[in-house]
Amino acid sequence: MRVVVLSGGSGTGIGFETAVSLCSSGARVILVCRNATRAQAAVAQIQQRTRYGSIEYVLGDLESVESVHHVARAIRERTQRVNVLVHNAGILYFGADELCANGVERALAVNHIGPLLLNKLVAPLLLRSARENGAARIVHVSSSAHHKGAWRLGAHCNPQQIRNMTQTPTPKYKNPIKRWLFNGYWRYADSKLFQLMSAIAFQESLSGKDAERIRTVCVHPGLVRSEIFDKIALMQPVLHLFPWLYISPRQAAEYVSAACISDDTSVLPSSQMRWTYLVRDKVSQVAACVRDPVRRQAVYHGSLQLVEHLGTK
Repeated sequence: MRVVVLSGGSGTGIGFETAVSLCSSGARVILVCRNATRAQAAVAQIQQRTRYGSIEYVLGDLESVESVHHVARAIRERTQRVNVLVHNAGILYFGADELCANGVERALAVNHIGPLLLNKLVAPLLLRSARENGAARIVHVSSSAHHKGAWRLGAHCNPQQIRNMTQTPTPKYKNPIKRWLFNGYWRYADSKLFQLMSAIAFQESLSGKDAERIRTVCVHPGLVRSEIFDKIALMQPVLHLFPWLYISPRQAAEYVSAACISDDTSVLPSSQMRWTYLVRDKVSQVAACVRDPVRRQAVYHGSLQLVEHLGTK
């Protein structure tokens, strides 16, 4: 049975629908959830919707380095291998910067630092799957917003900005509504850029025969009507007036699930380049700074330095 670890599947969004889809394919899915009550409810609903596969959860919060270590230990206690590691958990907020307890900006922590650390900690289980089953995958639910982060940060995208994310200035808006609306968006775009650069660099850091069988797939499923937008009052008129701009979480989950289990060689990474970036189900181009191996390695190692720094607090 294929073992899939999926972060962020306890709500009603992409993660939940992806879990349903993967269970329906016969997989054993381990959700990584922050809230026990919501996790239990999600497990019960998924069990009602499919008779195949299996579903369980571990508790953890990607905002905290300590919690990510706890998640990895819990996963190792439950399984000796992981076929697919899916990073779906993510946040987009509006208004002033939000900081975690450790002082790191929240979007950077959840969208980038947490997944990167989990990759490192779960790597032995992925390598075992690659050795025993011939393949393993790391799937990141990415975003085309990374292009905006690359446009804004430009040549200044470097490890120092990762360390001092909250000091990196966002564009100044005189209009308070624009300031409220766009500050968090730029943080999201930056975090998705760093996530993508480090995901590829992590893939490149893996070496050896087994590591060559691990593939990284980053997929932007499209603009999704998720819980993020449903909670924002100002977004409701847009959602009602322009419903065709958005796809449903279930539609988005089809693309994420395909990234996890599809055997379509036209979109999967090759043995020469072991990663790919998809927009829905088509191979697409990443931002120029992501394609620069020197810069993505710099961002990757800068991120690891931040993880190490946070781990000593």
